[in-house]
Amino acid sequence: MSKEMLEAFRILEEDKGIKKEDIIDAVVESLRSAYRRRYGQSDSVAIDFNEKTGDFTVYTVREVVDEVFDSRLEISLKDALAINSAYELGDKIKFEEAPAEFGRVAAQSAKQTIMEKMRKQTRAITYNTYKEHEQEIMSGTVERFDNRFIYVNLGSIEAQLSKQDQIPGEVFASHDRIEVYVYKVEDNPRGVNVFVSRSHPEMIKRLMEQEIPEVYDGTVEIMSVAREAGDRTKVAVLSHNPNVDAIGTIVGRG
Repeated sequence: MSKEMLEAFRILEEDKGIKKEDIIDAVVESLRSAYRRRYGQSDSVAIDFNEKTGDFTVYTVREVVDEVFDSRLEISLKDALAINSAYELGDKIKFEEAPAEFGRVAAQSAKQTIMEKMRKQTRAITYNTYKEHEQEIMSGTVERFDNRFIYVNLGSIEAQLSKQDQIPGEVFASHDRIEVYVYKVEDNPRGVNVFVSRSHPEMIKRLMEQEIPEVYDGTVEIMSVAREAGDRTKVAVLSHNPNVDAIGTIVGRG
């Protein structure tokens, strides 16, 4: 498991941007939880992880006391002095534990923790990537259809284009390249969802920004858009430069 563990750490750190220290903390905590489930205790357990070899060691920690009430948590002063004459009451002594069956449990627990870290980080990267494109136009490829959505591949995720967000009369086939307006990106327990539109009024603004320099640089401002997708669009514009005719700039250009 050691080489596989170190390789997984490298991938998570280099490809997914997760700090190695955070991964190790998560793995150690998962091992502690696995030990508790297996043996019914964790408060008295310490786990050391060797970052160079990928090996872990499980210790139980016992306090030096006059009278032992729980041998899992305590050790008598007499027995402690037999180990090392420097021990005193209240000292904590670590005893290495090596139950063979726990090795298999620990390996599985560590693997699950690493995979969960990868899933969460991948989801976070996907969410942040597309959240940055919210209220923007993106190009994608029509992937598939169902009775609710057209699914548009935007690169690393399939966006959802609902019927009400489509332009009446438009028909697409699989693998068609289309432009869509990203109006909502959300992260929920099932994953990241990206919702796109072909009929959203804001799509007109973004298209005009792409096509008309005066709109892009703010000389002409689009104040509002009233759109009947597939039929007509009305745009209210305002020029911030007395030498630039807002209507003349827009007409025949959008």
